[in-house]
Amino acid sequence: MKISTIIGDIGKLSNSSRRLSVLLGAMKLLRAVLSLVTVVLSAKYFGTSLQRDCWILGSSFVAVGIQVLFGPINETFRTKYIHLKEGKSCDQLVDIINSVILFIVLVALLFTLAVFLFPRFYCGIVASGFSTPENDVLSKMILVLIPSLIVTELTNILSSVLNAHNSFLLPDFFGFLSLFLNIIFIICLAPILGIYSLVISSYLSSFCLLIYLYIELYKRTGYRFKPQIQFRKYVKPFIIFSIPLYINYLVSQADTLVEKNLTTHLGQGSVSLVDYARKFSDLPVNIMIGVVTTVLTPILSTHYIRRSMEDFYIETQKYFRMLTLLIIPFLSVLVAYSAEVVKVVFLHGAFLRTYVPITSDLIVCYAFGTFSVAIYIVYSQVLISQKKILLFSSIAIVGYLCRMVFNLMFYKFLGILTFAISWSVITFLMGNIMLVFSLKVYRKAVIWQAVKIYILFFILVMLSLCGRYLFVDKLLWNDGLMPVLVGFLMVSFCQIFLLFFLKFDERALIHSVLRRFFRK
Repeated sequence: MKISTIIGDIGKLSNSSRRLSVLLGAMKLLRAVLSLVTVVLSAKYFGTSLQRDCWILGSSFVAVGIQVLFGPINETFRTKYIHLKEGKSCDQLVDIINSVILFIVLVALLFTLAVFLFPRFYCGIVASGFSTPENDVLSKMILVLIPSLIVTELTNILSSVLNAHNSFLLPDFFGFLSLFLNIIFIICLAPILGIYSLVISSYLSSFCLLIYLYIELYKRTGYRFKPQIQFRKYVKPFIIFSIPLYINYLVSQADTLVEKNLTTHLGQGSVSLVDYARKFSDLPVNIMIGVVTTVLTPILSTHYIRRSMEDFYIETQKYFRMLTLLIIPFLSVLVAYSAEVVKVVFLHGAFLRTYVPITSDLIVCYAFGTFSVAIYIVYSQVLISQKKILLFSSIAIVGYLCRMVFNLMFYKFLGILTFAISWSVITFLMGNIMLVFSLKVYRKAVIWQAVKIYILFFILVMLSLCGRYLFVDKLLWNDGLMPVLVGFLMVSFCQIFLLFFLKFDERALIHSVLRRFFRK
């Protein structure tokens, strides 16, 4: 089958609203799995070396630069573009895209030039704990990576334009292909080029993704890039529309920089260990963000505009239960079998056995934090859908500030566990505050459902820990992933039983599925 045929089929599927959330979640899952494979290869070839730390810090610096410069525009671009494109001709839409793209390129070039002129200054911001020789390696990595800021931001904008033209799956499909190419490049180049194989593979896959998106946009809109900009007419509306979010983004990125900076004071490899552990939480988090922001937010906004608050409440709770019930078995197993997971996934090549205990402890902390993220993601979108942007921003900003204070106060005492603990605790508090203030009319019902979810999570974590004690500690079953898989199946079946015992609404769905299964 031709690639063009596959792409066409994906484009048709994306137009089906019934299948969109499932397909989008599946695509996000595939991308997350490939990202995890990339991390496994990094652990095999580079372990916790200084070069690997510098790669993470350099990549984080580029990501922070994108968020500070363009984050609010990225978040609001699709909504504003949809408003602007009503009543516009194809030529005017092309002018809008060209103006925004050229503005992005100019701003990114200025920032890149500043970094090239003062690389040491930016090294001090990211890694004040590094020595002079370590800063030499970091500054070289930052200079190599900083041009990727332009390519990454252009892919973000083109993806948003395609989303605005009702193409939701194709950007993720192209992202999946670029990640697959990235893995091939790493396998081929890592033995030859070392850490710089990550740089080359990142650039090659990013350029491939950019070309894919450009071609698809040309097919859909007839877009062709021209070096022209109409700032006041086409760029200014996007900037003004995104201004309210800038403070939130600045504080959040300051929090990221503080965490990375403090980690460099805890010894070589600390940055890599935190990154390895966090990838397991990134897998479900990225899926949840993609599904909720793409599917749930428009639904809630529609219900709010129509003043149908009962439907608003029903949809909110449906998605909250769906997300938490899907990730609870996975997180319960991560909490109990974290050491076994680390041994199977990371204990190859350059990753040392001495790092297994601390990495598994980090994974446990991040697993609890991922559960909190599900609460935060859903109820932050509930506030945004009700136009309570000020309340959402206030809670988020206070939360980020509390995290920074906690990290600064305790990193010398708790070590690298500080960052996982602060992330989990503060996210849990922020999510629950948003939960309490999101649906005042249904507050008691919302809180009661949340309590039932917390009880379910606690019971399944305890059962998972008991399962590990039986399988691993007593029966000495250390056969790779087998005890982990058996533990996951056990927890999943227990969850189904508890859904009936705690009288969750999803028991009707389970009843229906079981009835169909036994009829066959």
